Amino acid sequence: LDEVKSIPSSPLTELCALETELKLSSVLLAKFESRTDAAGTAERHAAYLTADAEARGVLHADSVIIVPAAKESGIGWAAAAAKQGRRICLVLTEALPPEAEARIRALGADIRMAETSGAVGTTECVRKIAAGIPNAVLLSDLYASPEEAAFDQGIGPELWCASGGSADLLIGSIADIRLLSSASAYLKKRNPSLQTAAVSSEEADIPEKIAIYPDETYTKEI
Repeated sequence: LDEVKSIPSSPLTELCALETELKLSSVLLAKFESRTDAAGTAERHAAYLTADAEARGVLHADSVIIVPAAKESGIGWAAAAAKQGRRICLVLTEALPPEAEARIRALGADIRMAETSGAVGTTECVRKIAAGIPNAVLLSDLYASPEEAAFDQGIGPELWCASGGSADLLIGSIADIRLLSSASAYLKKRNPSLQTAAVSSEEADIPEKIAIYPDETYTKEI
């Protein structure tokens, strides 16, 4: 989609100093989302899913998009919705930094707090909030798996191309588990031996194990 392709990608940078410090024989690459106008990866993901939902006839002019989000994904969703002139409600499990919340609200997004202190029960909370909003649309209901969301338009191919087609390990935040899971699904098709890990802070209230597509479970990392 032209709209998705027009969103700038965030740089993939080699962490040479850390490689030396840890005496790594492999190349360590990191994405810096803060260097994009909105939230690069997350915005492309949001833009593609909303465009796809519109093509399916699910989103209409009066629809309100309801999505669970964290800091970067929230900014990305808010930016994508603002550019498309759509209403959006972001459901958060933890408070955002003041600057991030101000940025999201400035983009016209509504913010609701989920009645849970972590990832547990978030889906149920999102559905409860959506039930009280007229014309609410839960985009997560459209896809049986992250792969079905046709994430070929997003971070998966970007990571594969930027890494020279040699990605062996993918590490991401538990806060953006949908992005991590989708990227893992794409990269797994290119490298079946790819390993994926979800990382959380020590305070995060998440299950001891979480499921990441496709059919693998990863223990919580600190």
